[in-house]
Amino acid sequence: MQLLGEIGGDRLPDLYRAADLLVLPTRGDNLPVAVLEAAASGLPAVGTRVGGVPEEVLDGKSGLLVSPGDEAALAAEMAALLSDPSLRTSFGRAAREHAVTRFSRSASARDHERLYRSLV
Repeated sequence: MQLLGEIGGDRLPDLYRAADLLVLPTRGDNLPVAVLEAAASGLPAVGTRVGGVPEEVLDGKSGLLVSPGDEAALAAEMAALLSDPSLRTSFGRAAREHAVTRFSRSASARDHERLYRSLV
C-alpha cells in the first residue's frame, strides 16, 4: 500500500491500471466517482454496502461488499482478492463492463430519455 497524497486527474488512469484493487471502506457515499473510475480501468473493488456503492460494485461479480464498520470482513475480502489474480481479473472485466453499460454517457442519455418518455 502506498499513500500518494493529492493526485492530478491526468495521472489517475495510470495509477488505477497499476493497482491490484480499489478499497472503499466508506460509511456513507451516494455514488462514489472513484469506484466508476477504477471500474473503467478494469479494477475490481472492495467496498461497503452503503448508499450507491452496491449499484456500482456487484457483490461477487465485479467486486466484494462488506457491512460498514466490519474491519475484519474488509480485511478478509481484500486478502481474498489479493491472493487470487484470476478472480481479480474476472471481477475487473465485469467491473469495466458494468461501468460502461450502466454508467457511461450513452447509458446515462438512454436512461434519461427513457425517463422523459415515461413522463410524457
